[in-house]
Amino acid sequence: LKSCPFSGSGTAPPAMAAVGVVAGRGGRTRPRRLAVPLVAAVICAVAAFLRRRRRLRCLGPDTMRSALAPLPAALVDAVRSHDSVVLLGADAIMPSCGLALADLLRLVIDHAVQAGGVDSAVREFRGRLVLPELPVGEAEMILGDICAKVGRERVWRITNAVLRKHGSARRLASSSHASGASRIAAVASVPFTAVVAEARSEDLEAHFPHQVGRNFGGFAAALSRPRVDSPQSRARPVVQLWPGLLRERGVPANEGPECLPTSRSSVEQTLSQDGPYPLFLRDLLRSKTALLAGWSSLPPGGHLGEALRRAWREARARGASCTEPLAYAFVKGATAQASLELLEDCGLCVLGYDAGVLGERGLEECFRALAGACRASAVAE
Repeated sequence: LKSCPFSGSGTAPPAMAAVGVVAGRGGRTRPRRLAVPLVAAVICAVAAFLRRRRRLRCLGPDTMRSALAPLPAALVDAVRSHDSVVLLGADAIMPSCGLALADLLRLVIDHAVQAGGVDSAVREFRGRLVLPELPVGEAEMILGDICAKVGRERVWRITNAVLRKHGSARRLASSSHASGASRIAAVASVPFTAVVAEARSEDLEAHFPHQVGRNFGGFAAALSRPRVDSPQSRARPVVQLWPGLLRERGVPANEGPECLPTSRSSVEQTLSQDGPYPLFLRDLLRSKTALLAGWSSLPPGGHLGEALRRAWREARARGASCTEPLAYAFVKGATAQASLELLEDCGLCVLGYDAGVLGERGLEECFRALAGACRASAVAE
């Protein structure tokens, strides 16, 4: 925040300086080091969040509606009939993380090299990870290469350490944690039957405690309808996407190092289109109405994007209309041309929102609008 005072590393103001000086032995004074830049960053972030919240409260209903795309009746009906799932990207779950898979793997390699005991091939992997426009699918394969050289138990430990260090620093300097908690609460207000998540956070755990594994039992739970005799939030299973590395500090691991590959060929086997996990993703996309949110790119990269494209091709081969979408996505600022290409290439219908009006709470307002549309539809009947 440019207008926030004391945001630099210069001299502290007199009031702070007075606090930072304490009496030493013999009547002498000694300075106490204060983390002025860090404290100032936290204050500025909180102030910015409060200003954005006040601005949203001042927006009238007409302004809010104009900032959101109209919600298709087919989506609202699918949600109401307990026939929908939400696919949450890391940007929706851990907005303070800001790490893609390639970024995380680079940090893991840096940590491993610094600790020692790795050969030159691992350094070569890092060089490939910094290539511009590296496909997510190739980063997934490189994870297998790294595990083969470093060992998946060590990769698991290093990843946890990297995420703790990176996430703590980002959360202290950002207001996005507060907005992330509110966003997950908005997701929970929509009666989705299941959640497929790229990452796990404390907020996600609080609202969706029914975590299931990437196995036949977990797949069956995600594909089935929720139990009517259970509280809604506890009846909805959460499946974390492979490889399951992104996890917020403090969230217990649902799986361990055994979920990681042992080699590149192990990745190829796990993500083989005839394997149980990719088949589950395609079955989910074909049998449920899916809503994507919080993805840094559309269609998502890697194996999820491939599952989306294959499911769309299979639907088209069975006679589905080219104008009838396979899934929907909340996106900020999508162009008409990009929206048309997504619909044609992978059956993804873009529901845009104006981030200039809604700010960081754009996704939250989209989910709240969807929850409101479901309630209004029920009342109308």
